[in-house]
Amino acid sequence: PGELKTEIDKIISYDTEIDFRKTPGFIVGVIDGDSVSFFSYGTKERHKTILPKKEDVFEIGGLTQIITAMLVRKIAEAGYFALSDKVNAFLPENYQNPRLDSLTICHLVNHQTVFPERPPDIESLQRELKSPYQYYSFEQLLAFYRDFISQQTKNGLSFMNYGLLEIILTNTTGKTYEDLVEQYISEPLLLEKTFTDFGEQREKVLIPGYTRLSSLAEPWQFSSFKTSEGIKSSIEDLAACIKPLMKSSFSYNCEGIRNKAIDICYQNQQMFSGQNWMGWNVKQLEKNTILSQSGLTSGYNSFACMVPETSTAVIVLSNSIYGTQDLGLQILRMINENWKREAQFSKN
Repeated sequence: PGELKTEIDKIISYDTEIDFRKTPGFIVGVIDGDSVSFFSYGTKERHKTILPKKEDVFEIGGLTQIITAMLVRKIAEAGYFALSDKVNAFLPENYQNPRLDSLTICHLVNHQTVFPERPPDIESLQRELKSPYQYYSFEQLLAFYRDFISQQTKNGLSFMNYGLLEIILTNTTGKTYEDLVEQYISEPLLLEKTFTDFGEQREKVLIPGYTRLSSLAEPWQFSSFKTSEGIKSSIEDLAACIKPLMKSSFSYNCEGIRNKAIDICYQNQQMFSGQNWMGWNVKQLEKNTILSQSGLTSGYNSFACMVPETSTAVIVLSNSIYGTQDLGLQILRMINENWKREAQFSKN
């Protein structure tokens, strides 16, 4: 760990322009095979000198999708649905969209849809509220889905996909998203700091986060879209989630058949960033694959990336909206190149 920290310190000093006035603190997690290390920088709160800790809880924004995709897989394995099942079959009849009759759960998980990034009718809430999803109901989301007529032909990232997954998960199991995460993810992996809703013991558990104006950010509240951006977690818990994903036994295709860890559903279709797989953006290189995902809320910035073939991964959580630029990818590249891994990376 000492040698690794020295190398990370060099990257931060010479290869990034991280501004600690804008991003007071951040914590880096590195998974290297069976080894997991954490390194803290800056301060968890402005004008103080306390380092962030591996147990500190951050809003993780879009990294939520990694956990939701794991949950969808678990629920499918439990027999509640198949990933190849049609979405309309799990929605109330008065909200089904016949124009989307071929849309499957797998399409939602892998962002193989032509939905907008967010429903346009949420924009007014984004302008007026610090929590863009606080008053956007499932009924509004379903109504948008029912009336949706595609205006484009190219697939792209859409938080709507994972918003719809929350409806499917709760309708099929009769349980809340939080309860499902607790039962299928947190309890088996022994996660202690991963949740969506604020209970009495969790009100002040978040590390302070800072907005673009350097003011304290209000935690996001959710009526819908918890499955896309709603989880709060610690870097220790996220490492425990990601570590099993680097095992080849984790991967299945949409029909539930075991396959390689980089196998992508419906490979002949266009996907966001070339490919998207179970909550991750996928970049296929000459020999290996980089899986990555990022998250952003009003006061937090998160990033995770991994190379399944070398069992290496990096997680970075920061307590401001500005984040740490491409630090996570640079560390992953350093581990796989400078430490003689069988991986090849492009700096472009």
